Amino acid sequence: MKRGITLLLAVVVFFVGDRIGGRILDNLLYRSPQRFPTLYSGRFDADTVVIGNSRGLNMLDWPFAEQESDTSIINLSHNAMPPQIARAIFADYLEHNPKPKRLVIEVSNVTTPTAEGTMLDYKPFWGRSDRLRNLGKAFSPLTAAACRVTHLYQYNSEMFLRAMSYLASGNTDQNAGMRMMIPPALVEETEAMEPIELTADPQEVEALRGLVDDARAAEVDVQLVLAPYLPAYAARISNLDEFVNDMSEALGQEVQDSSRSLDATDEFADRVHMNPKGTRKFTQQLIDQGILK
Repeated sequence: MKRGITLLLAVVVFFVGDRIGGRILDNLLYRSPQRFPTLYSGRFDADTVVIGNSRGLNMLDWPFAEQESDTSIINLSHNAMPPQIARAIFADYLEHNPKPKRLVIEVSNVTTPTAEGTMLDYKPFWGRSDRLRNLGKAFSPLTAAACRVTHLYQYNSEMFLRAMSYLASGNTDQNAGMRMMIPPALVEETEAMEPIELTADPQEVEALRGLVDDARAAEVDVQLVLAPYLPAYAARISNLDEFVNDMSEALGQEVQDSSRSLDATDEFADRVHMNPKGTRKFTQQLIDQGILK
């Protein structure tokens, strides 16, 4: 009898403590100035939204872009973000924030299929996004069930730690980027590479087409961009022009091919990401082309 009462009390304490702890972490999360807590607490109001993977994240010099384009800009891109997640994120943006005038999409994310680990990193936001929660259920039913049992587990995520880091610093993550210069050895290695191909995942192309359609249905202007690659790397991509043409056809709109628009090695942090020098130069190109205006 005593053992049963002790077990019952332990279960009650666990669930009460778990729910209280979850509420505390949720409150901390949505005080963070990091992009996703800001989105889900409805604190964004921008003329232009940019979305993509890490290449989308690194293609925009945010304060410079806002100053030179005389418009408000929000970058929702994140490392390894594939179109399935991007579509959910932008739909949630429209639900929680004022509608932007323009959506700029960096399209190279179709080459990376949505992975379970990537999807589950967004689980801190499941409480405010049925779309992300449903994706989570599809990729990991076990994790979805665990998050129903213990709310604290929902915050076991790199995304939550990132948000806490920005909460502690008080800084936005809108100007995040790679601040190094590509090592000469990597340039030499790239120049010696065999030719490669960009391969689009069919499910991600379908999701990106859905994202474009969602934006158009909401009367948001859509701009499609392929950001620069290291010149030596772009030269090794044997189907680069074909990839751009295929994406333009699949999405029903021309993709602005800027993959070879930077020609200096010192403008890159690695083969596929610009450093601040390259990002500044490319941001000016986007402004000059009218993509950010």
